[in-house]
Amino acid sequence: MPDREQRRLLVVDDEVQITKSLSRLLRKEYEVVTFNSPLEALVYLGDNEVAIIMSDMRMQGMGGARFLSESIL
Repeated sequence: MPDREQRRLLVVDDEVQITKSLSRLLRKEYEVVTFNSPLEALVYLGDNEVAIIMSDMRMQGMGGARFLSESIL
């Protein structure tokens, strides 16, 4: 079985219900970490590695494309 660290999924969406639903749906397959703020997610990524990032593209303050481009820096 793969290491849990390799199976960590980061979900970013400014709608709380979306992150809760995705967390419940995917929790058996992944270690799901959710954020409703892209800025908080970027801070988390500064100290933690994730295997997959799932992001809403239309969020207030910072869109998903910008969030994803900044997440790789």
